[in-house]
Amino acid sequence: MNLLYLDVFAGLSGDMFLAALIDAGADVDVVRDAVRALGLGGVEVLTSRDTRGGIAGTRVEIKYAAGVEGHRHWDDIRRLIEDSSLGEAVKTRAVSIFFRLAEAEAAVHGVEVERVHFHEVGAVDSIVDIVGAAALVEALGDLEVTCSPLPLGRGFVDTAHGRLPLPAPATARLLQGAPVIGDPAPVELVTPTGAALAVVLSNGFGPLPEMTIDRVGHGLGSRRLEDRPNLLRVFRGRRPEGAPGLGVETVALLSTRIDDQTPELLAAAAESLVLAGALDVALTPLMMKKGRPGVEISVMARVEDGPRLAEMLLVETGSLGVRHQEVRRWVLWREVETVETEYGPVRIKVGRPAGERPMVAPEYDDVRRLAEARGVPARVIYEAALVAALIKNRG
Repeated sequence: MNLLYLDVFAGLSGDMFLAALIDAGADVDVVRDAVRALGLGGVEVLTSRDTRGGIAGTRVEIKYAAGVEGHRHWDDIRRLIEDSSLGEAVKTRAVSIFFRLAEAEAAVHGVEVERVHFHEVGAVDSIVDIVGAAALVEALGDLEVTCSPLPLGRGFVDTAHGRLPLPAPATARLLQGAPVIGDPAPVELVTPTGAALAVVLSNGFGPLPEMTIDRVGHGLGSRRLEDRPNLLRVFRGRRPEGAPGLGVETVALLSTRIDDQTPELLAAAAESLVLAGALDVALTPLMMKKGRPGVEISVMARVEDGPRLAEMLLVETGSLGVRHQEVRRWVLWREVETVETEYGPVRIKVGRPAGERPMVAPEYDDVRRLAEARGVPARVIYEAALVAALIKNRG
């Protein structure tokens, strides 16, 4: 299994993502071929070498002729991609990224997805960034992408909708459920396009995984920051040798027992912990002292999230103590694919046991969002995505 880790300490945008992968050995002609496949005339993808904070890296710039249409509706962009000569896997991945952007914009502005009119993210350079990213990831082959927590600056950004607070509303919406870090920088560190790439392309967020590093790439941003190099660092590598199809990771297990909370409050606490980054939350009924019925809340978390989620568990439940232990677990290496259904794109978790057929499971969040957007039962979308995933991974 090939690994790609996004070390986002200074920010993430579409051009930084392309530049970092190219700097780590990906072929820039893959992006140029994707632009030609879209039929966008007068568009050039230029690369150059430069430094940020004394670190050398690659810079990507998108140049296009005056008069090339910049603003498009969601349906325009979808048709542009689907009617192109791009490979089907690249089409599906690119449409999925744009669909997540469309969902975020629709929620922010209170309109239906079909009525979303892209401004900044509908411009030619953003289309090239997203389609180019989808093409590069596909070209890198069997790839698992993980990402560090994302830094979010404070201040304001000027957009087609006026002056908006940072992080931009669409960025904040896209990053619901993802780990983020408040950053004092008074600039936009993570763009909506960068957020969409991180959410759709990555299998998860966390620290640098155990890996053998083959290449390190630096994708340079356009501005220069005063307190750090403005670049995205990526690590390309491989899983270490071990059990076929399996890996070992260390996680934190947190637990506390409650006998004085209502079911509604316990359910709210569990939901809050999941949204805050818990890997899993379970509620188990038990009999406590003096014959009182109670509940044990168990939280599985990344080791670095343990202290933060333990404090949150105390606050949410009113408990006076949390038990903590670190354990190692075997995990099936898995990747995330995107399949296209008649209702829209759905991400699929694919596990590949050694010598066995792939195990597939639709991503529930995608199923739920499509069910709400299309007015269709979640079961119908789940089954459609499952069939598409099984067909894609048969044999």
